Amino acid sequence: MRWNGSVIGRRQPEGAGLWSLRAQAVLRQSNDWPYPIGLPVTSNLILHIDPSRADTVTLNNGYVSAITDLSGTGKTINQTTAARQPSYILNARNGLNAIGFNAGLTQFLNTTSITIPASHTVFHVFRRPQSGVNSFSIASGDRYTAFWFTDNITYQWSNANFTTHGTADTGTGWFYSTTRRNGTTQMRVRRNGSTVADVTTGAGITNAASGSWSLIGNNAIYYMQGELGEVIVYNASLSDSDVTSVESYLAAKWGI
Repeated sequence: MRWNGSVIGRRQPEGAGLWSLRAQAVLRQSNDWPYPIGLPVTSNLILHIDPSRADTVTLNNGYVSAITDLSGTGKTINQTTAARQPSYILNARNGLNAIGFNAGLTQFLNTTSITIPASHTVFHVFRRPQSGVNSFSIASGDRYTAFWFTDNITYQWSNANFTTHGTADTGTGWFYSTTRRNGTTQMRVRRNGSTVADVTTGAGITNAASGSWSLIGNNAIYYMQGELGEVIVYNASLSDSDVTSVESYLAAKWGI
């Protein structure tokens, strides 16, 4: 695997383009491989959940009871009810660990309530195990940044379901997605680095910032099914170049 730059706590040998297998083994033992040095964009960061970082996850008999927010804003993310704690999946993707939400529709995490900013950008990495299931990360009540609601790709659920595709999308597997809202003028959705929808008018844009988010993997009605690799939330509409930087970071890290 090629990295341009550094790995957490370690710098690539001067002039080297590839890590040697021996160097990789040393970094794996110290839990420094294969994580990149960090997010390429940190301004306006308000939530960052990364279960690939085992040191941020608190387990209860193999289930996630809490995970540390890496944004620096001190959000609390936990689940105190054992029966609702999601599982911790080792080597879920590209040698990285993820959070597994079951098909029994009982598992989710609570997070400190986040007022939905008028402008925001949300990234998440996830696996959709089959068609017909919900694939979203952060939500509450009837408001969530979604990518799939059953087989409809959506850009925001806010008092109604706003669908970006007129036909069903039954795609499965690992994805990284981006939802970016610029005030009340634009909502853009991207999947694996390509724009899926670019919406500039309609109630979906004007309603999208109402309410708050306080749940991971559940919106009090619908549950996510599959694995969740990473969630990154900014309280700003990132520039095109910043979006590309974060997407490139996620694509390389998760091997998507």
